[in-house]
Amino acid sequence: MSVPEGQRSKGKLAIETETEKLLQYIFDVTTKYYLPPEKSDNEKVMRDKITEFANARWLADHMRSEILSCLANIQTANKIKIEDNISFYERRKYQAQAERAVENVLTSATLMYSRKLIKSKRVKYIGIQIGHIKAMIQNWRKSDKSRYTKTNKN
Repeated sequence: MSVPEGQRSKGKLAIETETEKLLQYIFDVTTKYYLPPEKSDNEKVMRDKITEFANARWLADHMRSEILSCLANIQTANKIKIEDNISFYERRKYQAQAERAVENVLTSATLMYSRKLIKSKRVKYIGIQIGHIKAMIQNWRKSDKSRYTKTNKN
C-alpha cells in the first residue's frame, strides 16, 4: 500500500522527522537561556541571576548538543547499506549511539526541571517524545535484524 502524497516525508525516515521536531521544540524552549539575564540594582541578586543563567545555559547547550548528536547518528545509520556483518554492526552502533544521545536529553531536561528552569509540562512533553523516538529506534533495529537474518539465510 502506498503512502498518500501529502503524507510522505520526502525520503526521510519517520524517526528522522520526529527527531527534528523534538530538536525544534528544544531550541524553542531553551532560547531564553541565550539572552542576557535581566539587570538588578542589588549586586547579590544580580550575581545569583548570572549564576542561574550560566547553569541554565550549560544544561540547554547539553540538551541541544545531544539531540543534534541523536539526529546525526540516525542520519549516519540510515546511510549505511547493509551488505555484510561489518556494515550491519556499524549501522547498529550508530543506532545505539542515537538512542543513548536521546536518553541524555531527558537527563538534562530533568536536571533543568529540578532547578526550576523548565516547567513540568515541558519535561513531560520531552519525555513522551523521547520515549517515542527510542521506541522507533528499537523497532528500526528489530526490523534491520529481521531483514538481515532473512537475507543471510537465503
